[in-house]
Amino acid sequence: MVLGHHAEGSELLTSGAGSGWVRRCLEHKVGCHELLPSEKIFSSWGPPEPWSCCRKRPEQVQAHPREACVLCGLLALIAAWSMSFSGKKFSTPRGDADDCRLLCFIAFSCTLIGSCCFFTAVCRSPGACLVQLGRAERRRGYEEALRHAAAITWTSPEEAFNWWGTKGTVIHELQMLGPERSKFCTARRQCVPMFDHYCAFLRNSVGPGNYGAFFGCVSSAFLCCVSLVLAAAQQGRTGILCFFAMLALLVGAVLLFHLALAAFALTTWEMLQISRGRPLPYLLDEKGEYRNPYDRGFLRNLKARVFGELQTGLEDLNALSV
Repeated sequence: MVLGHHAEGSELLTSGAGSGWVRRCLEHKVGCHELLPSEKIFSSWGPPEPWSCCRKRPEQVQAHPREACVLCGLLALIAAWSMSFSGKKFSTPRGDADDCRLLCFIAFSCTLIGSCCFFTAVCRSPGACLVQLGRAERRRGYEEALRHAAAITWTSPEEAFNWWGTKGTVIHELQMLGPERSKFCTARRQCVPMFDHYCAFLRNSVGPGNYGAFFGCVSSAFLCCVSLVLAAAQQGRTGILCFFAMLALLVGAVLLFHLALAAFALTTWEMLQISRGRPLPYLLDEKGEYRNPYDRGFLRNLKARVFGELQTGLEDLNALSV
């Protein structure tokens, strides 16, 4: 049973030690991003867009970031095609013309590869959390975590860093204790293993199932922008140069950020929690100090993220939300 709306969730609460904590979490929840009855707009490209706003950090209601990505891809194809056949017009030397055509070919190829990765990241599932224990065990663990949190006070500094008393993820929407590094995505209404972030450009969550496609899309877009910038600089195309230079800076910042995450073996969600001063319990040792048990070196971390496989098992945690 998913406790989606605040009012409905409060009515469905049962009495017990954890009911107050669940109600408090529902009242301060960021939002469920459910579609409004009059705004059930479904796209033929993957999941629907979360149109309804929440009280905090509203989703992009009137913006269409996915369409902006498609438009940038089309502009890259047009720019690469136009510059590859305009060597004579700009009277460039033979060597520069060949280099320009090579750069345009690289940009054209990266655009096609990035488009395939983009479409894959949009349509592919980010992954599904699987229940290794029974439903009763998961729910008992959830209730125990709520009781532990209710008993903790700030006068107990030795226990304050582990508020829930467990390294698993407390999922209030399912009233269950999920596996480590998982998170319930309120936009997609599903629990994602090793949740990275919800991407508004993809309108999909990014997890182990589609992180490789997401990373390939960002890398291809950066190489495409750099190639077009170099080609435009040789031909003196100021407009193309400025547009794709700004785009290269933005995409390059995203790529550099995810490379840094791979270096520290962290996800975007985990880094966000650390920056807020609230590191997750499984990233802390017995003394409450930071310790990442998943760090295996930059190359192995990056390989594990890019080539991550979907988990398989007997029971899907998302099936419990009905």
